[in-house]
Amino acid sequence: MQDMKKVAHPSYYTKGGIEVYDVIKAYNLNFERGNACKYVLRAGEKDTNTEAEDCEKGAWYLIAHSARIKGCKRSEILKDMLERELQKEQ
Repeated sequence: MQDMKKVAHPSYYTKGGIEVYDVIKAYNLNFERGNACKYVLRAGEKDTNTEAEDCEKGAWYLIAHSARIKGCKRSEILKDMLERELQKEQ
């Protein structure tokens, strides 16, 4: 039974007594927003070497969500974001 608990609820799933799944349910997040939340909140918890990659995965889901809302491609969202960021730097 203990092995099954490790599969269903690894230690990195919970922080401060709160499980990411419960946050996703409480906020009624859709697939993209839920996955973004999951990746960002768990970033680096399973493997500290993958923290940046986990954050990038979370960002990917947010960009996918934004593209779906706007009815465009993810690349258009990224292009717009990059252009805004470059304008700030000038």
